[in-house]
Amino acid sequence: RYREAPRNGFIPHVDMRFPDGVEAGSDLADINERLTQLLGKRVSLSSSAMGDQFDAYPIHVLTTASLEVMSRWNTQANWDVRRFRPNIFIETEPGIEGFVEFGWKKLRVGGVELLCEMPAERCAMTTHAQAELGKDPSVLRSIVEAADQNLGVYASVIAAGEVRVGDQVDAD
Repeated sequence: RYREAPRNGFIPHVDMRFPDGVEAGSDLADINERLTQLLGKRVSLSSSAMGDQFDAYPIHVLTTASLEVMSRWNTQANWDVRRFRPNIFIETEPGIEGFVEFGWKKLRVGGVELLCEMPAERCAMTTHAQAELGKDPSVLRSIVEAADQNLGVYASVIAAGEVRVGDQVDAD
């Protein structure tokens, strides 16, 4: 649950619910240790981008319609959503095609209202190997060719609330 949209480069306060049902805020002194224990490897939350790998806004929204366009553009690549790390992945209705999120201004997902700020410019991170996904430089080349290097949209939180899998999505 997001409490506010950050505009000053700081991590927003986020309420997290762990698999055991325990809730913790991103501002707790021991949150890095809790996350490390949960994930089984050392992690930490940071308020600044490390190096040149960062996201421009706190939320990245992506749709199945956009991944479908890309999978038709490059049939050899694996367009698994994990490659793109969206915060919100929206399953679009049958018949909706194209990069639909590029036209959205506002988005309501469950109890959260988002302002769609700009297309999400993708970088080389999308080509790196991870889990069961092999390295694939053709992914970024395809995004550059088909969508001017953009996939999904960046958004900020206008109204805080809770988001759950299966929540209603309304776009303006």
